[in-house]
Amino acid sequence: MATGCTPTPRDVQGPYYLPGVKHQHVVCRGGPYLLVTGTVRDTRCSPVAKATLEVWQADPTGCYKINPQRPNFCRGKVRTDARGRYSFLTVMPGQYGSGWISARRRRPLVTQLYFSGNASLGERDP
Repeated sequence: MATGCTPTPRDVQGPYYLPGVKHQHVVCRGGPYLLVTGTVRDTRCSPVAKATLEVWQADPTGCYKINPQRPNFCRGKVRTDARGRYSFLTVMPGQYGSGWISARRRRPLVTQLYFSGNASLGERDP
């Protein structure tokens, strides 16, 4: 068991979540690319294998696009490996990126990834 494990805080899902996105390692195209990696852990800090992360984010200009012809635009889904690790490629969003993390027989957790230097985040900026 890892030491110093801090639970991820819950956040708002927002109006731009769309169910049913496909599994894809590249979430948003247009580069330069940003590699996002991490480990999903349960409340006892143990890695969670086969957890699904659904990612949706603004494009580099800060715009969310909901387009029926391109339902996977700046959206994607990845699954953790046996050690709870995940990775995906994306671009730096204009405003913020967020994701919905869920795993079989576990409650979904909505959280957001904040980038330093984004003045619109105020005190939430790490």
